[in-house]
Amino acid sequence: MTDIAIGIVAHKDRLEQATNLVEQVGAVDWNVDDGTLGCNGNHYKLLTMLRKNNPNVEWYVVMEDDAVPVQDFVTQLPKALDAAPAKIVSLYLGTSNPIHWQDAIGRAIACAEAWIVGTHLLHGVAYAVNCTLIDPLIANLKPDSLRPIDEQISSWAYPNHHFVAYTHPSLVDHADGEPVITHRVDGAPRKNPRKAWRTGSRTSWRSKSVLLS
Repeated sequence: MTDIAIGIVAHKDRLEQATNLVEQVGAVDWNVDDGTLGCNGNHYKLLTMLRKNNPNVEWYVVMEDDAVPVQDFVTQLPKALDAAPAKIVSLYLGTSNPIHWQDAIGRAIACAEAWIVGTHLLHGVAYAVNCTLIDPLIANLKPDSLRPIDEQISSWAYPNHHFVAYTHPSLVDHADGEPVITHRVDGAPRKNPRKAWRTGSRTSWRSKSVLLS
């Protein structure tokens, strides 16, 4: 069985939601921010906590407090990660944003089996990092950067030839509630639905991959 350490990135305004998520997925660490750290700082702090507190696991999983796991998430996750075709795995592939990726996502989903593989992490809702990459990733993240965490991870992974594998269907949906992020770098409001294209489970996660391009 794949060894996994799950952590939750939480905001104080979603404390009850985060607490429930911790219990639901069996998270071993979580970090609650009042907005001082910001999204990047919170992800960075949680990743460093997970690495320090769980040095011998195979996968580190980060979930934001508005992630909504599928019903059998705790049994599906290790099976998926055990079969993952890349060392960075996104458990969520969403609609609406990033807008310029949506056509490509639609094409990939139309012919995908268990995996869609791309060059970028498009969301920070729920992702996993293999133990072989966790230290160099953390070393290259900037907690005070204005770039969102998914873009930071992508900007490190892409030039270093690390791909991102998306579970298909997604093992996590997004609770599309009121955002706690009051300012975004791109200045664009998030008005369209922020939900997964598809969610669900699989009897087997071993299949060919479809390229997201």
